[in-house]
Amino acid sequence: MTSHAGERETLDRILLQAREGKAKPVYAFVGERFFTQQAAKALIDVVLRPEDRTWNLERFEGQSVAWQRVIETLRTPGFGSSPKVVWVVDCMLAGNRRPPAVVFEEILGLWGADRKKPAAEALLALLAQAGWSDKDLHATTSPVLKPEEEVRLFGRQLQSEEQKELVQIVGYASSLGLSVSAFKSAEDELVGLLRSGLAPRVILLLTMGTVDEKSLLWKAINKVGHAVVFSVERERSQALSRTAMEKVVRIVLGRYGKTLTPAAFDLLARRGGNDVDILANEVEKACLWVGEREQIDVADVLSATSDLAESWVFDFCAALNHRNLADCLRKLDDLLLRGEPAARLVALVARELRQLVLAKECLQYDLEPRLGSKGRHFRLPSNYSVFQKSVLPQIPKARLDEFGKVHPFVLFRRLQDAETWTLKELHAAVTELAQLDLTLKSSGSPTRTLFEAFIFRWCAEPRRQLSAPLPGS
Repeated sequence: MTSHAGERETLDRILLQAREGKAKPVYAFVGERFFTQQAAKALIDVVLRPEDRTWNLERFEGQSVAWQRVIETLRTPGFGSSPKVVWVVDCMLAGNRRPPAVVFEEILGLWGADRKKPAAEALLALLAQAGWSDKDLHATTSPVLKPEEEVRLFGRQLQSEEQKELVQIVGYASSLGLSVSAFKSAEDELVGLLRSGLAPRVILLLTMGTVDEKSLLWKAINKVGHAVVFSVERERSQALSRTAMEKVVRIVLGRYGKTLTPAAFDLLARRGGNDVDILANEVEKACLWVGEREQIDVADVLSATSDLAESWVFDFCAALNHRNLADCLRKLDDLLLRGEPAARLVALVARELRQLVLAKECLQYDLEPRLGSKGRHFRLPSNYSVFQKSVLPQIPKARLDEFGKVHPFVLFRRLQDAETWTLKELHAAVTELAQLDLTLKSSGSPTRTLFEAFIFRWCAEPRRQLSAPLPGS
């Protein structure tokens, strides 16, 4: 059973059934971590006494867990008469998968760049995800698949040239002895276990951020257990709506028996308005700050959350990278209200621009000649693991040294950001930033006016020139 609306009522009903001894073998809570963690702890409180948790509560981190270990644990009963809860936090299974059409484009890109083995492996993984067997794989040696099967597997009908490439990739995979069954995922094993049944008195608890409701695992969970999707209302800019903020604040204040003045709420919303966990943490800090006093005011919020400025600076730079005008202006306002020095803002923007220039040069001068092919420009894969395997080794060491000691994932994100820019735009932005710095130091023009003018041009549509003069210059 899945619930998208009335989450609180659904959760209360689930907890009541568990309290009455009607617990299900699997529960899945999906959504913002703040809500899923709260639901998971409430369920554990109902089904597992505190004194039994040492032996019968096993918690795994979904982003790093070896799933074979989880599956083995699910096959083993708990100690004594108490149920055993196996909790996988931030589960990555049944997550929203990338569209098959995007994955297939990457496969063709790998094949065209003569990265044949990664292309074959990626294709077999895609086919395994779609439920194919080795018998189905051998059938692709025929010239064409049925149009409806192509759409199901690859998200669209294939062109005749792509059909030929598909047959070539399958043939290459067969020559290496690769099979679809070798790419069956942990998700497939878990689906099989849920269908056959867990060990007696064992409960699987999954908390996750997103879910693909078409996945086999999600369907298996709903068939034998309970699932609740916690939705959060957001604005068009992806900021939390005021209603969603009030919901989070009310929950945290209720835990501590505190109240919040309207002005204090507005300030908290500005400081943590895009992220549920950050907002909840800031409310909790304010609750602890006031001690025995019941009401929290603006002065308390300013004192308890004074360490947020650093994160705002990096949020500001991230918004600039993504050309998010509304977010840029909001973050700039926050920083200036806190008294952030203009010189530091210029330095940080200059650093971001330098990284973007390096990334664009890497795409244009290093990767395009190596990985581009006739009639098809190089496109950065949207999947990080594909980037690690097929793109990262192609970047010259000299270029990597220019980026400094950055994690490959940071480099991956830099290259993604740079794809939306041209070198001409970036060089124009560098020139304008230098002009802005000079104007700040030599004129009496307000800092806010100068930065807002720069931001408006920075966040313009791609390929629009940054050429208008700065105010006061």
